[in-house]
Amino acid sequence: MAPSSDDFVLLMKARLEKWTVVEIASKPEEADAILTCQTESAVVPAKVAVRRMIAEVTLLDRRSQKIIWKTTKSSFSDRTILADDILEQLKQDWRRSVVAY
Repeated sequence: MAPSSDDFVLLMKARLEKWTVVEIASKPEEADAILTCQTESAVVPAKVAVRRMIAEVTLLDRRSQKIIWKTTKSSFSDRTILADDILEQLKQDWRRSVVAY
């Protein structure tokens, strides 16, 4: 996979900003964690050609560079739905981690 296009990163950032549990730092050195996105697009042969997008999103601890959270999702629909699915997975996993403590 390749580093994500800026528009997918902006989609993820916009969704994170609406989720009031996290705060987006203006500079990487001010952040506790760094979210990275890698995407891949492919045309899938079918009766009608369909574009499939795969996104791998990783949340890293900024200081230790250890993975805090990671998911890979794909969608045959548009990238906004894929970004929504990824954020929903992050929210679910975050809720489970809070309950575990």
